[in-house]
Amino acid sequence: MSTDFDRVQYNGRKPYPDPLLNATWAPGQIRFVPARIATKLLRFAEFDRVTVAAASAESSASATLASTEGAAGAQGTEGQSSATGEAASGDTSSTPNDTANQAALEEAQARENEARRQAEAQRQELEQMLASIGTWDKDALADYAEKYELKLDKRKAVQALREQVSTAVEQFGVR
Repeated sequence: MSTDFDRVQYNGRKPYPDPLLNATWAPGQIRFVPARIATKLLRFAEFDRVTVAAASAESSASATLASTEGAAGAQGTEGQSSATGEAASGDTSSTPNDTANQAALEEAQARENEARRQAEAQRQELEQMLASIGTWDKDALADYAEKYELKLDKRKAVQALREQVSTAVEQFGVR
């Protein structure tokens, strides 16, 4: 019995109603899907397998771009304020705007780091839940599915029930 999950990204232009997961994919959406469903989805050009390193590199690249743009904007403002300050007063000491901009930049970086830490904690919680779902029996799956207002048909195979509960957890988060 395999409980492997793969991270798959949908790169289509329109939302895709997926009959395998009984869910709809939005463009750019990344989901954990059972390995056997992932192999079926990866047959199509719109779906790509996403590695953990690629996902973290993508998020760090966008964070770096945002911080670079913020720093460039802050430096441009600093340059303008210090140039006018030098012209008016004739001295080259730092202005209060420089320290205010630096403090704002540090605060933004601290918020960004906290958001990354929280996102990583949520991802780990999701992966732990998916791993534990892989060991549950039908009764435990049915009890947990009630948190998501799902009614499971216990006549189905345990693996099919696990996939339903796993999809709900991925879609709505850990409850």
